[in-house]
Amino acid sequence: MRKAAIFGTALVAAAAAVAAMAQEPITARNPARISAKGDPNQIICVIDTPPGSLLVRNRICRTRGEWITLRRETREAVERVQFFKQTR
Repeated sequence: MRKAAIFGTALVAAAAAVAAMAQEPITARNPARISAKGDPNQIICVIDTPPGSLLVRNRICRTRGEWITLRRETREAVERVQFFKQTR
């Protein structure tokens, strides 16, 4: 009876570990290379190193859809600034 209880506890712990591993986010090095194909709700983490820093690293996690939106908005802002400089 005791062996069955220990086995049951181990089985529950293993199932919880497998479930946690299934929800692990993907880690990417460059957010510009994140493809629009795939699940827009998939979590993707990027390791960001601030300029001039060798030790500090920030892990930024967002969904695929958020990364795509951020990339589009950044590109549009840069294009607006470039266009404004050309018209002056």
